[in-house]
Amino acid sequence: MPRISTSTPNTSGYVDSDADDSLVSPNSPSSVFSQEDKFLTGVTAPIIRFINATLCEEGKSYPNSQLWVDAESGVILKSSIDTEFSDDQEPSPEEVTTIDLNGDILSPGFIDAQLNGAFGMDFCDVNYGDGSIKAFEEGVAYIGRQLFKTGVTSYCPTLPSTYPHVYQKVLPSLKPKRISTAAESLGYHLEGPFLSPKKPGCHPRDAIVTAPKHFQSFEEIYGADNIDGAAIITLAAEQEGVMESIPDLTKRGITVSLGHSVLDYDGGCKAVNLGAKMITHVYNAMTQPHHREPGLFGLLGAPNKDLPDSSCQLTKPYYGIIVDGVHVHRSGVAVAYHAHPEGCCLVTDAMFPMGLPSGTYTWGEQTIVKDDLLLFLNGTNTIAGSGVELDTCLRNLMAWAEIPIETALKTVTTHPARVLGVENKKGTLRAKADADLTILDAAGNIKHVYKLGQCVYRAADKK
Repeated sequence: MPRISTSTPNTSGYVDSDADDSLVSPNSPSSVFSQEDKFLTGVTAPIIRFINATLCEEGKSYPNSQLWVDAESGVILKSSIDTEFSDDQEPSPEEVTTIDLNGDILSPGFIDAQLNGAFGMDFCDVNYGDGSIKAFEEGVAYIGRQLFKTGVTSYCPTLPSTYPHVYQKVLPSLKPKRISTAAESLGYHLEGPFLSPKKPGCHPRDAIVTAPKHFQSFEEIYGADNIDGAAIITLAAEQEGVMESIPDLTKRGITVSLGHSVLDYDGGCKAVNLGAKMITHVYNAMTQPHHREPGLFGLLGAPNKDLPDSSCQLTKPYYGIIVDGVHVHRSGVAVAYHAHPEGCCLVTDAMFPMGLPSGTYTWGEQTIVKDDLLLFLNGTNTIAGSGVELDTCLRNLMAWAEIPIETALKTVTTHPARVLGVENKKGTLRAKADADLTILDAAGNIKHVYKLGQCVYRAADKK
């Protein structure tokens, strides 16, 4: 057991206004709490021990398990799935709070690799609030806090195609930052503007560009100081100079994702062999699969001989998919998932109306109509992102692909962590990983969320 500090942890996030500070001291028999109790509110022990938990790790289920967390450093100390797990050298009782999960599922916190905005704010809105950086950052923090109720503890703030002055103003405020008070950015997802004008979706056409100077073109658009904060760049590799830029982008640790593209299957194989390792919102904003020319979708079934030089952990690329029942039919979801289950990453592609009532909202020079989960540009049938939440996508995938929850959880934990290269810190319950935890029932309903060892949400808080 690592050395344990006995100082009082700094609790953060949501606080129960009805908290009872008279809870018994942690070293009494009554310090074993049910999750229906105050659930750590008012508890100051630096070590948390979850018992009777069903741990879910990499698609496997471990019932009747334990997980130990250091609530001060925000990391997992050990769990029943670790090969050297032992209860030897336990800390003294006054340093431990025990939480009995009564069989509920304990999962790594969810990761959304494509979130354009939510709860009234867009990440590309340079005029948010009073237009100041402070107002923008407060809006980002608000989104991060609200995401907890969807099970999300980390995400990639996503910007659709926009203009250099927008990127250079907002990106510094969206760089990765390890925090406990809100879902944290793992780096931004730059969905454009190096896209095909033939598949713009709702992106402003006048923002779409090519890359005649290859990697230098990316630096000029985003700002050279902002490149290193990028986690994912979605691009259309058939555009001028873009295919040639892929190796330089991957050398910087950026995940290159293919999307908003008319690239054919052979072009997709070439891009993957150069380092691209993801497909953005599969089926959408790309040439639709045909049995004679499957396009980018065909990469989900690519034989190994077509991708011999792939730099992916898997030969075939990962892929984002929006499982909201709007972007992809439930049968299409099942087809994609079962074609390549180990590459599936659920994403919301949510826009700022997520979490808001149905209605008409201004978006830059355009207006978006929200009808439940459906968002579209006013006066058109063009889908404008999604209004779905990630826990809903998870439950939909379970139903439509007919898979158990422990398998489905990989698509919001293990897989996105791997595609982002953070699998040692996020998306896992292994020792030394960040203690970002989502507790669910067997149906996939969120019950509690922990961020870096702090209890930040419980279902009773959900409005």
